[in-house]
Amino acid sequence: MSDLIYDLRTLDHAISAGNGVVKARDMAPLDEARNLVLAAQRQAEEIRRDARAQYEAEKERGYREGRQAAQEEALSRLLVEQAFLDTRLVDLEADFAELIKSCVRKVISTFDDMTLAEAAASSALRKMRREAQIQIYLPTSLVEAFIPVSNRLEMLFPEVKTIDLIEDAALTAPSIIVESRIGRIECELGDKIAEIEAIIDAARANLSPSPCGDTGGQDVEDAP
Repeated sequence: MSDLIYDLRTLDHAISAGNGVVKARDMAPLDEARNLVLAAQRQAEEIRRDARAQYEAEKERGYREGRQAAQEEALSRLLVEQAFLDTRLVDLEADFAELIKSCVRKVISTFDDMTLAEAAASSALRKMRREAQIQIYLPTSLVEAFIPVSNRLEMLFPEVKTIDLIEDAALTAPSIIVESRIGRIECELGDKIAEIEAIIDAARANLSPSPCGDTGGQDVEDAP
């Protein structure tokens, strides 16, 4: 078999001397080296592509983890702030309820015992207006002064034929008891104030916020 002749100049190679021609058998090492270089270049390109893909994947993962961490931090901060606001709201509601109670007591204190007793008797008679005979039990200090009040009540409630005023030393002004054939109504001012305060407290309890941090068993989803 005859040797093949290669022109190194067409292969981008050079020799230091001679006519620039080398036999094929002498080109084998060069071809092998050239193939190794090309293989190395291809492998390097694959490594670069893999590295780039891994970099992009890590960047995306870092972005997702960073976004999730930011959302969790924001949610945690929001829950803390909400808990603080709820606590302040409860405190404000308690203060407001006490203010209303104080105002009620102050308004009531502006009326004298006779005025309060008359208002209590009038309220009770509205519930007993079909009764012909009424007894009103009064503390000793109010019996005499209540006579003109009794006359006014008979005019306001003509269905009531008779109003008897009965002294009850156990009562303290402005408390009275209104009694008829069907029953009795105890008009105790202290009890009425306590009832009003209980209503205020119940209303405040209904307005109080629910405990913060209950998500109803649902997971917080990432924002798109």
